[in-house]
Amino acid sequence: MKSLIKKILKEETQQRSLNDVIFNDLVNTFNVEKLIEFFGDNYMYSFKTIKNILNNEVIPHIENVYSLDYLDNEDLLKPILDKFARHLYDDNYPMVGDTIEMVEMEGEDPNPILPGTKGVVTKIVSNIFQGIPEEHLSINWENGRTLKVLLPHDKIRILNKKGSNNLRNLSEDKIDDFVDFVTGDLDLEDNFTVDITNDSDDVETLASYDINNNEVTVLGKNRSLPDIIRSVAHELVHHKQNERGELTGRKEEGEDGSPWEDEANAKAGELVRKYGRVNPEIYET
Repeated sequence: MKSLIKKILKEETQQRSLNDVIFNDLVNTFNVEKLIEFFGDNYMYSFKTIKNILNNEVIPHIENVYSLDYLDNEDLLKPILDKFARHLYDDNYPMVGDTIEMVEMEGEDPNPILPGTKGVVTKIVSNIFQGIPEEHLSINWENGRTLKVLLPHDKIRILNKKGSNNLRNLSEDKIDDFVDFVTGDLDLEDNFTVDITNDSDDVETLASYDINNNEVTVLGKNRSLPDIIRSVAHELVHHKQNERGELTGRKEEGEDGSPWEDEANAKAGELVRKYGRVNPEIYET
């Protein structure tokens, strides 16, 4: 038993050391001067920019330098990325999962969130208004309200930094939002499931639809978000066809050039374009 405990402690110590090595490397590699040069001196006030830095610069750097595939080593790398994202972000700005307290709400809202009210950050949307970066924070307030916080205009206090702002969750939130959008556009019944998997054994192609169980399965590994949601849309069109009673499971229904495949391809492209017009950030993740 003692030898087993020593082995576990040694492995944990080695992992902590690797975490420190990678984090310190990121701090030195992506220093303030370099980030300002490439992303401007307002990068630390925009979570959207921080997310782009992590996706497009930091993760590729880790994968190239340390030969660690992000998806294969998510449990190791996710805490490092969370910590580094907070290191890059303005220290007075909360992140998803953090608990905040309202100090003073700016503006002329007739029913503002009162000082002292506490809430949890559920979403961050970065905007530019008259050249000034703004962070629009969706909050679950303790009084049941959902009035957004606008930074830097509203004054808040961070009570607890949970650090749950990982990239995977952000992508999953956007996929969930897209599914809701498609459900409304296609007028679907709430009788289906969508599963994004990283296991290629779960699907024969990039995506599939089970007409008996109303299950959509889409491969997510090594694919961009627009590509993933297009597959989701394609399979949900098949679900709509199934609701209309058009699918029976015949082989020809899934063949290229069939009426069902042509409709799914055309409608999926339309749905992604419509969604992308109001959510352009999907092309930047």
